[in-house]
Amino acid sequence: LTPQELRQGCLQNRWMVITGASNVMSFYVQLIQLFTKIEPKGPLDPFISFGLTFAYSLMDVVFDETGSIIYINTKQFCEIDPNLRCGGSLVFQAGKMDWSPEYPAALQKALSEAPSGTTRVTMVMGHIWSHVARTLDSLQQQQDSYSNGWGDAKIMFYGQAMIWYPCFLEKWCKDSAMGSTNEEVLSKFQIDVDDMLQVGQRTCATDRFDCFFASHGYGGPIGPRAQSMMDILKEALAPYEWAYYIDYNPILRATYRIVEKGVVDGHLLPAIMVISQTMIWNTICPALPRTVCPEAIQMAPTCWADCEARIGGGGSAA
Repeated sequence: LTPQELRQGCLQNRWMVITGASNVMSFYVQLIQLFTKIEPKGPLDPFISFGLTFAYSLMDVVFDETGSIIYINTKQFCEIDPNLRCGGSLVFQAGKMDWSPEYPAALQKALSEAPSGTTRVTMVMGHIWSHVARTLDSLQQQQDSYSNGWGDAKIMFYGQAMIWYPCFLEKWCKDSAMGSTNEEVLSKFQIDVDDMLQVGQRTCATDRFDCFFASHGYGGPIGPRAQSMMDILKEALAPYEWAYYIDYNPILRATYRIVEKGVVDGHLLPAIMVISQTMIWNTICPALPRTVCPEAIQMAPTCWADCEARIGGGGSAA
């Protein structure tokens, strides 16, 4: 199955929406590369660095029927609504994890601006499952106002949120609402997952949506708190046929001889995303032949500066 066959056979009139933080950047980059090769210093250079997940609140790209880019929108919430604060990391969320109503309103406004096209790929920066819930809310609440055909486009939705939950406990964020003990962290995680599932029952459960929810991939021993979060997520999703669960940890264990190190500095490599995306195409593309692991894949490095330092110069690296 070639990218062209996938685009023509499954991704026309399709809107792919991804919500997560730096760990979903590899997933997003691989989706973009179904249409165009990412080059350093080129038009899609902003989609390469993990760090830019803290610089933007939204990254939105529209392609035409030939796979050419016709629209790119990268903004912080404060650029959409001047009353909101600007700045890196959590500053553009007023230093708080949970969004106030102004943030989903800004998101809805930005999502409604895209022109018509054949396929759309949107990444909404979100650190926790309540951000996933608010993104799904925005897709539903603004459906009638999405002009240019996006109001009835089929949506492939992918959410991942896990690694930020202990940020206050581990003293790398200042939002005490995330919890000061393991019990409080897990309670916050459970509350947010339940919130997301409530929204999912009126969005993901409809024919318009195909929804996938992913664990973090640890690439090594999994601690008790992380295992508890994965157990909460898996058990919460299990009763719902519309909630597809992707656990990256068995994938990492099964592929360690092929991908010697599937996680670098806490981030999944693009090669691992090819596997999960193959699972997604097999789920949402019934008209296409079911695919298996490809004999060869082509990818660009997700972070040019890091890869160039490792290989000693420019050019591409797998």
